[in-house]
Amino acid sequence: MIDAAAEVTAAARSGERVVAIVVNAASGGLNRDPAAHDAIAHAFEAAGLRPVFVPPDAGDLRQRMRLALAERASAVVVAGGDGSILCAAEVLIGSPVPLGIIPMGTMNVLARDLGLPIGNVAAAAAVIAGGEVRAIDVGQVNGQFFLCGAMLGLPARLARVREAGRHMPALRLWLRLARATLRALARYAPLSVAMTTESGFQRMRVSSLIITPNPLSEASMASLGRTRLDGGMLAVYAFERLNLADALRLFFKAVFGHWQDDPAVTESLVRRVAIAVPRRAVRVMLDGEVQLMRPPLRFRIRPGALRVIVPKRETAETPPPVEA
Repeated sequence: MIDAAAEVTAAARSGERVVAIVVNAASGGLNRDPAAHDAIAHAFEAAGLRPVFVPPDAGDLRQRMRLALAERASAVVVAGGDGSILCAAEVLIGSPVPLGIIPMGTMNVLARDLGLPIGNVAAAAAVIAGGEVRAIDVGQVNGQFFLCGAMLGLPARLARVREAGRHMPALRLWLRLARATLRALARYAPLSVAMTTESGFQRMRVSSLIITPNPLSEASMASLGRTRLDGGMLAVYAFERLNLADALRLFFKAVFGHWQDDPAVTESLVRRVAIAVPRRAVRVMLDGEVQLMRPPLRFRIRPGALRVIVPKRETAETPPPVEA
């Protein structure tokens, strides 16, 4: 196998436009398409780019991302889902090298927020070849980054249900999650939290707590959709003690919109928030991946910390981000 660094150097000297690509074969879309690797290569070549793949035996996903960054290519591209994109972001945050995304996960939350094509490798490659670079905000909690959302309470507990339904159609998966949520409401006690923000101190008992970099849109709670990714604020959504009626009402509002005006939901916009929980460790789901974290949980927003390649706006005069 050709050494990736030597391949990038040789291609750059020949005037080719080079991107370093890391493929997460564990992502849902890639599991369903054994020929995805070849399809990605052909798509980038057709878009006028030279794809250089970091081999899967070069280490775990994070190590491969670091190798991709070290190749000095014009962009680092990740093919995978939200977890894979977060792993790439952890390496690229603060770097001038932009991130290109081939959405091949189950939810593809960030890709949808960015307006990237879903399920179309050729279209994704075309965006990376001729798009523009946009700086987006990144959330951080106790040193860990997140791009879409951090969740405590029921969402973190239901992560196993979501993982088991990874390959289900979206509607079926959400119905399954709704059923599991109703069961969990009857079994698990609300979470006691104490929040400290710029506005003061507050104690509450919540079934769920969601923190997102910038607010969720009114009509897209189910997909964590946001209309703006560079507002420089964290949005904190506290879902107070929910009974069955509350949960059913919120479910239908999440599907049809106008959920933010529900009396069971409290929304706060902050730049920093500290959340204390009377436990040694608490489950926190960051962009779909659950981990145990030791409270207090200290959240902050890092404005414009990640550069990503997005579809070029019609009125934009910015040159294509991938250059020789």
